[in-house]
Amino acid sequence: MNGRVFCGILLAVVAGCTVSMNPGGGGPSTPAITSVRVAHAAPGEPAFDVCVAGEVVLENARYGRITEYAESRAGAVTFRVVDAGGSCNDVIRSITFNLTPSQAYTVLVLDDVEPLPLLDDTSPVSSGRARIRVVNAGPNSLAIDVYEQGGLRFFDDIRYNEPDDYAYITVPAGTYELTIEPLGGSKTPYVMEPEELARGHVYTLFVFGQVDAGEDANPFTAELQDDGYAGEL
Repeated sequence: MNGRVFCGILLAVVAGCTVSMNPGGGGPSTPAITSVRVAHAAPGEPAFDVCVAGEVVLENARYGRITEYAESRAGAVTFRVVDAGGSCNDVIRSITFNLTPSQAYTVLVLDDVEPLPLLDDTSPVSSGRARIRVVNAGPNSLAIDVYEQGGLRFFDDIRYNEPDDYAYITVPAGTYELTIEPLGGSKTPYVMEPEELARGHVYTLFVFGQVDAGEDANPFTAELQDDGYAGEL
């Protein structure tokens, strides 16, 4: 596995506990913390486990998995990567990463490019609305449009491996049937089942796979992730 890919993955798997959308809260005595997760969109990478201080904190990381947010004290933490199901003593690679406090991140792991650490917006949402972004991890899609048939147009021209494109918008809370249309290949759209975007919640729509995938390829698909309740203004 590429060392840069490991670096991005390791940032996102500090511990196994689920945390809220508001990292780093508490009074002066509360240790500074950060919240991180990983979206594994690298189909060529094998499954692996991650150990911290001799304990497995993430098991069987595999393509298409989006981890829960994990919480750690800020500062220098050493991560050790082992084969899935292996011993924490059989280290493939290790890295020490300095974690910045009071932030939340999603690290997007892609094939043959550097991982993309994306800053997650955990601030409260305007009353009656939800916050959403789309992350394009479909390498041959060129770019994607996201819209509701006969309704709201969410995103236009969201490119693969372009973090500047992955900006949030807010929309009225409600139920939407979203269509994801790639601009590459046959441009065959992917239509999702109706999904509720709840008021005060933050969402990420992850787009995976290959447009016009053959029998041995990963099909073009999408998954809406409820990142948590951020509150309302």
